[in-house]
Amino acid sequence: MKKILTLIFAVISVTAVLAKDYPSTIAIMVNNATLKPTAKNIEVTKQTNGKYTLALRDFSLDLDGEDIKVGDVVVKNIDAATSEDGTVILYTEQKIRINSMIGLMLGEIPIVLNATISPDDVLEARLDISLADQEVIVAISSETFQIPNSDFELFHTETIGKNSAEEPNHWHSFMSCTGQYASTVSSVIHTYPETEILRPNTTGSKSVKVVSGKVLNVKVANGTITTGRLKAGSMTPTDAANCTFLDLSNTDTDAKGDPFYTVMRATPDSLAVWVKFQQGKASSDYPYASVNAVITDGSYYQDPQGGDNFVAQAKNATIESKGFAWQRISCPFVYTGKDLKPRAILATLTTNPVPTKASENDVMYIDDLALIYNSQLSDIKIDG
Repeated sequence: MKKILTLIFAVISVTAVLAKDYPSTIAIMVNNATLKPTAKNIEVTKQTNGKYTLALRDFSLDLDGEDIKVGDVVVKNIDAATSEDGTVILYTEQKIRINSMIGLMLGEIPIVLNATISPDDVLEARLDISLADQEVIVAISSETFQIPNSDFELFHTETIGKNSAEEPNHWHSFMSCTGQYASTVSSVIHTYPETEILRPNTTGSKSVKVVSGKVLNVKVANGTITTGRLKAGSMTPTDAANCTFLDLSNTDTDAKGDPFYTVMRATPDSLAVWVKFQQGKASSDYPYASVNAVITDGSYYQDPQGGDNFVAQAKNATIESKGFAWQRISCPFVYTGKDLKPRAILATLTTNPVPTKASENDVMYIDDLALIYNSQLSDIKIDG
């Protein structure tokens, strides 16, 4: 009996490792009428036989103002092939049953699924479903056009040793840092979820509070959050071993299970973010907070010290207190013109752009960061 239970737990563990959620945008067309795009998590599981399962949970259709709950659409045994560039190609044409009351009434329904998972882990899919007299097309894309949780509504707990702190999902600070002195710098909490101090006219209920703090009563660590990962590798503040960094080949994950990077294949025109900043002790020499966002080719890149593998940068290193009032900061992305494809974005916000030059108890509230895309018509043809 013990051996059987051990085997069952082992199978469960393997299955959990092979399953992955893709936060995605789904666009739906019903009988050639387009519905409003929505955000959904798409669950993709690699089966032990090499085939795949794709699950669209709690699928619903908004038809003429009526929200029709379709149910869980789960497609199993999807054939898979891998192209020369490493793209996983998925295809199946079969009949499935939907797990819901509607599904019980419909019985088996025909579906066609075409999907790809790129080498940098972007899911693109088209799912054709025949629902009685409704022909439904579901277009799925996990392509990132915004940094996840950039409204700072969701948090999780990070722990190093005996110290714990709440960090925003998909963002990271000292409690999830790496490096020789990670446990030292994490002795001070630098991030807090904030429910009372919110930017004007927000639709959200939280912002993130980022503070500086004195480490070992010696030096002040600047309050910092990043989409990458903090590294505390040296007690010398200006050492290159102290930085934020990303690397798409890095398999490490935070306590929530998210990677220490954000995939970004788009080309935004600017970055906007709301901040409320105040130094604990005013400094005429180092009075500023900063935001720096770098789009890279996905290989290793760190801030500061940088590298030559970046595609574009948006930066403002002179964010003033402005009487501790909310202000909207906007930074244009400047593109290098290098022949590099955008693959990831490293965004870092800090209470001071110069290492250890923050004063103790500097505070910066951050809310509703957004990547801005300007569009203009470049060409049009009508009837040829």
